Amino acid sequence: MITVFVCYNFDSAKDNHKKLLNTLYGKLGLKVVVVVNTKKLQVDMLTRDGALVSSKKVELANEEMEFSGYYEGIKFVFSEIRDVKEVLFLNDTILSHGKLRRSESIALKEYIIWRSLFSKILKNEKKITGFLHKSSYLAGILNFHKYINSKFFIVTQLSLSEYGRLFNIGGIDVRLSPLSSYENNIYTCVHYSNFLKSWLNGGGWYKSNSLNEDNIEFFKAKARSIIHEHYMSDPNNRLFDSIECVMRKSYIMKAVSKITGFSY
Repeated sequence: MITVFVCYNFDSAKDNHKKLLNTLYGKLGLKVVVVVNTKKLQVDMLTRDGALVSSKKVELANEEMEFSGYYEGIKFVFSEIRDVKEVLFLNDTILSHGKLRRSESIALKEYIIWRSLFSKILKNEKKITGFLHKSSYLAGILNFHKYINSKFFIVTQLSLSEYGRLFNIGGIDVRLSPLSSYENNIYTCVHYSNFLKSWLNGGGWYKSNSLNEDNIEFFKAKARSIIHEHYMSDPNNRLFDSIECVMRKSYIMKAVSKITGFSY
């Protein structure tokens, strides 16, 4: 599996590679790791053993947060590798404040075991796999209720042009109305704009804050990132044959849910 890892730090590609390989994600059968450093504006491709294959500087405005890095990374992958079937996308929050919950880690370990046992008979389909989240903030706003979290997801069988459609870089326009609602060209209803305002500036997100001249571009970039995250799982895209949730596929978590009433 090829991995695109997006980070925002001054660590070397090898240090970031080592961090990743020393975690649970390193057990996913990673063959190549592409490290996209959005602070150093650099993309590096390394083997599983940490040997540098190639590297290049990129012009990256980072106006769409991790999705800017994801797209630069996948473009680099296709420029270096002919046959791209399966790609794991991660950003560095997965190693810090965005770590998987204990239940998610258990489900992922089970997923890794099943993959290793049955990888040769997996369906040859266009699929996105990750952790489906449901937000109470979005209840009744979108025509789909759950979305894949963008800090960890696996995509199979997409072409580069299809990745272009999936990430839609430059295609999301966010404007702040006089009432500080985040109007955009993807989800145009006022309820969605108000959801973004409530999440980003009303205490929903852990970095939520009031808007001012110094942070307005940051929050617009974060709004674009959130829209990207929802857009990936939007059935109107018609990019995927299936959307798979690691938690909901887990037999262990199904048993736990039946015994304890735990829900995800």
